[in-house]
Amino acid sequence: MTGWLGVTDEQLEAYEPRPGAQTYPAFVAWLALNGSRADVVLGFLANLAAWGENCAQVAAALRESYGAPDEAVGFFDFFAIPPANFETDALAVLDEALADGDSPLHARRATRLLQSYELSFWDALAEDR
Repeated sequence: MTGWLGVTDEQLEAYEPRPGAQTYPAFVAWLALNGSRADVVLGFLANLAAWGENCAQVAAALRESYGAPDEAVGFFDFFAIPPANFETDALAVLDEALADGDSPLHARRATRLLQSYELSFWDALAEDR
């Protein structure tokens, strides 16, 4: 995408990340390291649908409004559609995790936070626009 946008290596190196755009990926990493199976699975059961829809909209808008080629929006296309059987497989893992004693309260909290941090991500990208 940076190539299509004409962003140079120097510009990319000088870019200062928006703090609000870092909360979502930071929490995803935190969940991967610290979350229970139920935290991770329930969080992504809820979140991947919203994330995928947002990615699909970004890809479509970049194509339609700016003529972006497939290579430039490949990241967004990748996340636009969940993997085959994701929901069925994830629900099976969630059932097992809860049966093994993972906390449903913690899983709901992780899910709420993940959704909120995703919103912060998109809001941060739209700042000053």
